Amino acid sequence: MTNYYTGDSNWPEIGATLDLAPPISKVFEAPMDYLPASGLVAAVNAALMLGQPLILTGEPGTGKTQLAYHVARRLGLLRPIKFEVKSTTESRDLFYTVDSIRQFRDYSVKKDGDLDPLDYIEFQSLGLAILRAAEAESHSIPREKFDHRPRADLWPEDPATIPMPHRSVVLIDEIDKAPRDVPNDLLNELEHLYFRIPELSHHHQVAGPITARSDLRPIVIFTSNSEKNLPAAFLRRCVFYNIEFPDREELQKIVEARMANLPMLRPLIQDVLTFVTDHLRNGPRALDDKPGTAEVLSFLLALHRMDVGEREGLKACCEAAMNAVGTLAKNDKDLKKVQSQLKHYCGA
Repeated sequence: MTNYYTGDSNWPEIGATLDLAPPISKVFEAPMDYLPASGLVAAVNAALMLGQPLILTGEPGTGKTQLAYHVARRLGLLRPIKFEVKSTTESRDLFYTVDSIRQFRDYSVKKDGDLDPLDYIEFQSLGLAILRAAEAESHSIPREKFDHRPRADLWPEDPATIPMPHRSVVLIDEIDKAPRDVPNDLLNELEHLYFRIPELSHHHQVAGPITARSDLRPIVIFTSNSEKNLPAAFLRRCVFYNIEFPDREELQKIVEARMANLPMLRPLIQDVLTFVTDHLRNGPRALDDKPGTAEVLSFLLALHRMDVGEREGLKACCEAAMNAVGTLAKNDKDLKKVQSQLKHYCGA
C-alpha cells in the first residue's frame, strides 16, 4: 500500500514529485465494460425508433451518465457531447452561450462598432449536434465554429477530422438541477431538433432555424437524480426509464466486468457484495444514503490499491477496509454505521 499522506511533520522539498495513481474516473471509463439491463436496452431502442429523447432516473451511482458513452460506442458514433446542467442554466445555454462581457468591452473600445457577434458565441451540446447534422447550405456559420473537438473528447480510434454531416449523441446531465422553465422552453426544439440564433440575423443572415437532417437526428439522453419533478409536457416527449440498483447476481456481473483488468480474488469481491447488499443497503441498520454501484467499485478499487485485492475474503483485510469506508458512506451517521457493521462482520 502506498501512503501518499502520512500526517507527520516530515516536510519534503516544495515541488517534489507526487506520482498519484490514475483517478477512478479513468479506471472505469471504458464503455465496453458497461452492462445495461434488458429493460434499459429496450428503452434505448424505443427512443431510437421513435426519435425521442431518453430520460434516465435512478439513484446516484447506478450508471445513468455512463449509458450515453456505451450507446455512442455501440452505435459506432463519436463520444457524446456532454452538457452539465447547473442551477443557473437557461434553455439557450444548451444550444449556445454568448460572452456578453467580452462583447461589451470590445464595443466600448472599437470606434466603428462593427463587431461580428459570431466571435462571441460558443456552441454547446445540442447546438453542436444540430449544426453537425445540418446541411451546410442551410446556414452560413463557418465549419471551424462547430467541428473542433479536443483529442480528449474522442475515442482513441476516432479520426482527427470530424466527418460532416454526422449524427451525435448528446448527454444532458442532471436536467433536474435546471430551473423548472428550462425543460418547458425546450419542447419544440427537442421535438423538431432545431434552434435559432437571433444574434446572427444581420451579420450572417441566419434568420431562420438551423435544423438537423431527419436521417441524422441527434440521439439525446437526459439524466435526472429526481431532486425535483420535471414538467409533464416535457416528460410526454421523452422515453422514460428508471435504473434500479441491480440485484445481487447482476451486481456481481457488473463488478467483475469492471474489475476484469485488476487482480482481485473472486471470494473478496463476493464478500464485499454480500456486505454491501445484506448489511448496508438492506437489513435493520441499512444506510440512509445507500451506496450505489459506483461506491461499490470505489471501495473495491481502494482495496486493490492497498494491495489487499488478492486476499481470501473481506475478513482477511478488515484494517484496509476500515481505511476505505469513506467510499461507502456519505454522511457522519452512515459512516458510523459502516464502521460498526464492518467491525461486527469481521468479528472484531
